[in-house]
Amino acid sequence: MVLFFAALLLIYAYLDDRVGIASNEWGMPNEFITRETFFYSSLLAFVITNALLYSLNKLLILSRRSVKSEKDLALRIDLAAWLLGFAGTLNLFFIFTMAFFGLFNSKENYTIDRFIGLVYAGPLLLALIFGLLVYILMKRRA
Repeated sequence: MVLFFAALLLIYAYLDDRVGIASNEWGMPNEFITRETFFYSSLLAFVITNALLYSLNKLLILSRRSVKSEKDLALRIDLAAWLLGFAGTLNLFFIFTMAFFGLFNSKENYTIDRFIGLVYAGPLLLALIFGLLVYILMKRRA
């Protein structure tokens, strides 16, 4: 959480009043939102996502008292742990996305091609965390 807020405040400090969110075929921004809209929408997405995932985690943990079998209890504990990992992965994805927007809108002469790893790191991490979910569900079925 602290890393997200630090990244958001740092990127917000360096953004212009208009933040480019899309580009034309030459790589120049052609659709814009205000800096405040970027800040509050990023913050809102972060808060809603984390509140939802942590609430689901708490529900899984609290509902384990009603579970009758040891297998179902282990599945609930694994899913609760997965939800925390998913929340962390989404937070990293949000940070990577904000960093990309910061670089995209920077007045410095950054070549975005050097930072293309940020674009691929988020979806790759999401694919890995969903692969872990499939593994957890398949392991419990066996």
